Amino acid sequence: MRCRRTSNRAGWLLGTALTLLCQAASPHPGEQEAIRLVLLDWANGVETANRAQVEAQLAAHFEHQSFFGPTESRTGYLASVAGGEAPIQAIDLRHARYVVEDERARVGGIVGVVMQTTRVAVEATLSKSAGHWRLEAITQQPELPVAARRIHPEQLTLQSLEVEIVDAEDGQSISSRMHVEDAEGRYWAPEGHMNEVPTGWREDVGHDVVVAGRTWAYVPGRVRLQLPPGSYSMEVTRGFEYTPVTTEFQVKAGQDRSLGVRLERWSDIRQQGWYSGDTHVHFVDPQAGLLELRGEDLDVLNILASKWGELITNVEHFSGAVSPVSVPEHIVYVGEETRHGWLGHSILLGIERLVYPLTWGGPSEGVPGGFDHPSMASQADAAHAQGGLVAAAHFPWPNGELAVDIALGKLDAVDVFTWGDSFAQDNVMPAPPAVPTWYRYLNCGFDLPATAGTDKMYNTQVSGSVRVYVKVEGTFDYTAWLKGVRAGRTFVSTAPIITFSANGRELGETIEAESGDEIRVKAHSRSRIPITRLEIVQSGRVVATAENPSGQLDVTLEASLPVERSTWLAARAYSPEQLPYQEFAIAGFTGIPVMAHTSPIYVSVGGAPRRSPEDARVLLGWVEDAIRWAGSEGRFQSPAQREAMIALFQRAEAVYRSQLQSPN
Repeated sequence: MRCRRTSNRAGWLLGTALTLLCQAASPHPGEQEAIRLVLLDWANGVETANRAQVEAQLAAHFEHQSFFGPTESRTGYLASVAGGEAPIQAIDLRHARYVVEDERARVGGIVGVVMQTTRVAVEATLSKSAGHWRLEAITQQPELPVAARRIHPEQLTLQSLEVEIVDAEDGQSISSRMHVEDAEGRYWAPEGHMNEVPTGWREDVGHDVVVAGRTWAYVPGRVRLQLPPGSYSMEVTRGFEYTPVTTEFQVKAGQDRSLGVRLERWSDIRQQGWYSGDTHVHFVDPQAGLLELRGEDLDVLNILASKWGELITNVEHFSGAVSPVSVPEHIVYVGEETRHGWLGHSILLGIERLVYPLTWGGPSEGVPGGFDHPSMASQADAAHAQGGLVAAAHFPWPNGELAVDIALGKLDAVDVFTWGDSFAQDNVMPAPPAVPTWYRYLNCGFDLPATAGTDKMYNTQVSGSVRVYVKVEGTFDYTAWLKGVRAGRTFVSTAPIITFSANGRELGETIEAESGDEIRVKAHSRSRIPITRLEIVQSGRVVATAENPSGQLDVTLEASLPVERSTWLAARAYSPEQLPYQEFAIAGFTGIPVMAHTSPIYVSVGGAPRRSPEDARVLLGWVEDAIRWAGSEGRFQSPAQREAMIALFQRAEAVYRSQLQSPN
């Protein structure tokens, strides 16, 4: 816990308790509290680069013993603070020891953080003048307080462990995700990885990940660890289609050793032309993205450039083509997430030029006082003009313009899986549940393939923990993968591999039928983590179910379904078991269920369009909300901009009004 006056309640209570204990044992309790407040103000000013706040706590003759050079004067130190380059960037006062003698004091046991992660011990010297305590000096100390010490490999005698991870079928080295811990449960990182991995927003995202409090490293097929003698456990995993392996081993003093790990595939749907991808990843460097892509057995990783208020991210990685770090079987492409806090967020894939503005409107996408022009539709038009694919991010939130864009054909797909349970209201996001909302649009005649993306922004999110599988025709490359998405040859999953056919037709295809015809359907789910049920859905209603009470890994469901009017069919699999992925603490998400869903197969009866007055009425209400927002709440630079957006929304309004009569 970093010491600030704005710390959380638990930290405040702990700090208060420690203060009271120290005061009870101190001959100068009042002075100690005054000194502590000076140190708190100094610590907060350093962490927030607030020169004035720090300056108010320093004596005129203050000196700072630098960790990187000569002693700094007061002037030099304040310049470093103001530039956000103070040698100590964060300060922990929990272990502070106070010694007060008349009008002088020394405070040892202060823990400072340098270079973002390295913890060092410092001592503060203070003096009292004119009734006020001020800092005279900050000096480095040789040892951290005992309670603040960690075990670092550099402090121990180590042995080398060479590890090779191979595919059990062909013996080829493969990348993976690895966790090694000793008998006491301490994590030991491979060479080039950190034992302590930051988990804050945009904090060094990529290369390592924390799952349910346990740290994992993404590693190539051959990796080395430096370990002290002892007993260890190693877990190795690789995406959905490999069986994880746990290996116990010993390290003996004076003996280096090697270890082989064989990962077995239980599924290889790639052999049938299916290639998996994550549509939505932020902050990761393409090279780190490739490492994660391989380690999770993904084929495509879409890193998205975007903007967050005044912060712009990943634009420097954009090339308008497949990233040069890619290899034929693993593709990284830097696209864009274009974002407005009320209108919506859209993913732009396969674009050759970034579409500006990246974000707009007010905080946090835009800036205070920002304007609400342009529309999401115009951003989609700009992406389509260069051959890009446009998908709704973390569907259906934000949904201000969503019903408009789908009615006007601006979206090619929707990310049905992102966070939490996509089948239920999560009570976290201010939007309706994803899957039932998707069904409304499908019922109203809009062909919307399912996609999935993690929206990874933290090291607590695993790339590809929700993913989309795409059936590729011919040779696999990024263009073919996007073509498969557009064609609707997709399914989304958090674990199960699901297939579905109707009258021998594949996902995304259309069956021509007459009223009264029967459609023969077949669904199959195979999952390393058993599902509880496999279902077939017709026009949003479950029409056939296979329960799985015995926990079989393979579940099959076949049925004959009569059709009277144009409809759509899909398969879905589900288990309420929570997987420890997609932790997104700021939004309240702590995991995801075992689930999968195919894109639809469409049935056209007599050539009539699909219609649902009930669903159209709900979607029409959302468009009417958008029209009211544009007319009264939206901020525009001119009346013409406002009128243009209202006219755009009214075009969508007419689409839904036309469906309010009886269905086809």
